[in-house]
Amino acid sequence: MASTEMSTPKKLWEHPNPRGTEMYRLMGEINEKYGLRLETFWDLYQYSITQRSQFWDQTFQYLQLIHSGTYTRVVDESAAIETIPRWFEGVHLNFAENILYSRAGASSKRGTKYKEDAKLALTEVREGATEIRDVSWGQLRREVGELAAAMKIHGVKKGDRVVVVASNSVDTMKVFLAVTTLGGLFSSSSTDMGVQGVLQRTLQVTPKYIFMDDFAIYNGKKVDLRGKMKAIVEGMKDAPGFTGMISMPRFSEPADISGVPRTQTVAHFVSKAKGSPPPEFEQVAFHDPFFIAYSSGTTGTPKCIVHSVGGFLLSSAKETRLHGELTPDSVTLQYTTTGWIMYFVSVVNLLVGARSVLYDGSPFQPDLTTFVKLIGDQKVTKLGTSPKWMFEMQKNGIRPREIADLSHLTNVSSTGMVLSDQQFEWFYNEGFSKDVHLCNISGGTDLAGCFGQENPLTPVYVGGTQGPSLGTPISVYDSLIPSGQGSPIPHGEPGELVAPSAFPNMPVFFWNDPAVSPSPDSRYFNAYFAKYTSVWTHGDFVYIHPVTKQLFFLGRADGVLNPSGVRFGSAEIYSILEGGEFPEVQDSLCVGQRRPGDEDESVMLFLLMNKGHGLSTSLVQRVRDAIGKGLSKRHVPRWIFETPEIPTTVNLKKVELPVKQIVSGKIIKPSGTLLNPKSLEYYYRFAKVEELESGLVKRDNDHDPSYEPENLKKSSTTHFKRPLKILTAITSLTSLLTFALLITTYIFIATGPFTYTSSSRDATRDLAIVLATLTLLTTPRLFLPLPPLIPLTTDLVLAIVTLVFAPRLLDNGWPDTSFCYRYRPYDPSRGYQEPLPETRECVLARGRVRVMVCVGGLVGVAIGLLGVMMAILRIWGLIKSRFWEGRVLGGKGGKGWKGLGDGFEVSFTLRVVGPGERRGEERSVEGGRGRRGG
Repeated sequence: MASTEMSTPKKLWEHPNPRGTEMYRLMGEINEKYGLRLETFWDLYQYSITQRSQFWDQTFQYLQLIHSGTYTRVVDESAAIETIPRWFEGVHLNFAENILYSRAGASSKRGTKYKEDAKLALTEVREGATEIRDVSWGQLRREVGELAAAMKIHGVKKGDRVVVVASNSVDTMKVFLAVTTLGGLFSSSSTDMGVQGVLQRTLQVTPKYIFMDDFAIYNGKKVDLRGKMKAIVEGMKDAPGFTGMISMPRFSEPADISGVPRTQTVAHFVSKAKGSPPPEFEQVAFHDPFFIAYSSGTTGTPKCIVHSVGGFLLSSAKETRLHGELTPDSVTLQYTTTGWIMYFVSVVNLLVGARSVLYDGSPFQPDLTTFVKLIGDQKVTKLGTSPKWMFEMQKNGIRPREIADLSHLTNVSSTGMVLSDQQFEWFYNEGFSKDVHLCNISGGTDLAGCFGQENPLTPVYVGGTQGPSLGTPISVYDSLIPSGQGSPIPHGEPGELVAPSAFPNMPVFFWNDPAVSPSPDSRYFNAYFAKYTSVWTHGDFVYIHPVTKQLFFLGRADGVLNPSGVRFGSAEIYSILEGGEFPEVQDSLCVGQRRPGDEDESVMLFLLMNKGHGLSTSLVQRVRDAIGKGLSKRHVPRWIFETPEIPTTVNLKKVELPVKQIVSGKIIKPSGTLLNPKSLEYYYRFAKVEELESGLVKRDNDHDPSYEPENLKKSSTTHFKRPLKILTAITSLTSLLTFALLITTYIFIATGPFTYTSSSRDATRDLAIVLATLTLLTTPRLFLPLPPLIPLTTDLVLAIVTLVFAPRLLDNGWPDTSFCYRYRPYDPSRGYQEPLPETRECVLARGRVRVMVCVGGLVGVAIGLLGVMMAILRIWGLIKSRFWEGRVLGGKGGKGWKGLGDGFEVSFTLRVVGPGERRGEERSVEGGRGRRGG
């Protein structure tokens, strides 16, 4: 659709007092300082990306970070983005100091305003809203100081890495702040990640220490982690610089770790520093590294993405205060694990003096309402969640605003997956108050921030994110251009999200990169800059609304669906399925399939069903109708299957790319970041989708599929497939040889001195007819592609001919038949004479021929019965498909109709023009159980 034809989405929310927001105040300061007349968010955004130095200078001053040193230049705006230009050179600061204290006057002076000793900083909550523990600012500062002192005594210093494998807890927070107090680098993984996944990351960053929980709890189950601790220590035995593991107690009683080598309890570790004063905050340069995050690693070794302390602090302060309106009175709850980039939101929310609620466990235990009640009980003002959580609320008919007192809640942010239009509507119509700001955000681990997010100056409309993030330039490039000089496309057209200019929170480098950034040989360069010249390629498939300027995320660019040249994102399919129309569907996965040799891409949709439901003909029809109506017929998947499990990361983000590669014929190594790596094994069968023995679902939107999995799975006919093919080949070959022999015999008799008796003549004729029919109807099917209705016709003809003539062969083969030849004397003047009486040779010949005739009759009956069975099955398959609803145009049977054995596949391929379609819009219709042939 052209951009000018797009309608304005429905408005859902608007800020009651935009002029009272910090973003508006910053805009006023910029106007006053530079004599400008910026009035709207879009004015401010355009200024922030065209005058980057001015904007970031003013923002840095406005946000009041604790720092030392001065700068003469914000950034070299002329530097290409791939050179990774440095920001605020000359500034030094410390992450932990900015979290634990607030600035008081001069840039380097710290105080405790909004972070007073008695004020609560953290609230730790375990699964099911149990074991609630409050921690004040004074207590947090004291305990972080003790742990930092212990780390210093144990040799941790600036630049050292410390890894945490733990839950979202106060203890994890203390490790983070203690490490960064000393100028070290923090990195974390969640406890539900497998040993391989942890080691894939940890071995790359070679930490000095690993802090790990001794137990975990999730979905009501207590998990002993000591076996995993032991395996990780064993995997780290040859890692340079690794000193040992520190065990953190998950429950009140620490686990016995005597069986885990090179491991001590955190209590023993800290006791070494008893009485030692807390160390000074190590001042590091603005661009110095302070934490390492990891890419998903779903298609290879995870990339170790290193972020700078200054870039992260500045960007996070901008996002939380200017975009998110966080204040010292805010109470935040970001649902996350420590293995996700959103964990750092739980930490950075402390920057403004807000209280952070750290939740560990499933938000669905012990029931779906407990987590909602916790939000009310803790008086949460800003909730961070995901579309998955909202979908579960919507699907189960839970209205959070009716479950708990959510009067304090002002903001709900959603990220991790695309938030569907239906969820926007549900949020305000049923889920939450119309006064709550729904903040749909998207960015990622790569920038530890957002490309698209909320803002208080523009309305919230249905779909997408409100707009871009201030100071972060974005554009949409034509994704059909494979490389080189990219081409921006107009608003309203989907393409690839790029950043054409540098921004402060770009990674500083990749740890363990074989080449130094920004070398073209580095993993960093190839991750972001290899596709288009001098722009950051983020890998998302997006478009910008031409009227509202919302940024719509349609899925990953490497997962774009492209059947017949029509490009769309999987999120468009998910939005239909998550609209509440399909309560029997728990989740879905939509990928493209294009194998070597495929002329076009096919769209595959996998449905995960709720308990008690199965994929049925009627459901498939409803799904296809809904997609066709809600999007277009071109969006309707060619194949729809039920799946037992959808692969996800440990952060519960569904994974598309590995499945896309698998169904396209590749063999991949599962990533350690997958929560359920074995789930990928199920999808390998779909690389040969035409040969599946589970239901195939056609793509055409006007025809019902021949798909009844509950019946098809019970069928045992496929067990005969291989024997029937062998029988067909042997019978056809024997028929050819025998038929050739009979023709030779007829020629010999017609020209020689022999004759047949009448019964012999009848038997020979019958045998010839059967063998000729068998040969003509079976042999071509072994080697030639035939029109789709030929197999049915040949089965019927073969059955009729053999069942008529085979009994006569059996009758003529019994002992009373004078089946032989007799010699006829030849007279030159009169020709051949009457045959002589029967001879001994005639008797012997009769015995040999009798055997041949009897065998031929038995084979004929068997082949005839098989033909009848196959004809019945074919007719049944066509009836189930209701093929007469379309007009048959002809066409070939795919790769050919391969023999009698395929007859038991009950399959067909028709090219159909349905009602209302033009001939130029023909669609392929596949039904049945497996091959296109047969």
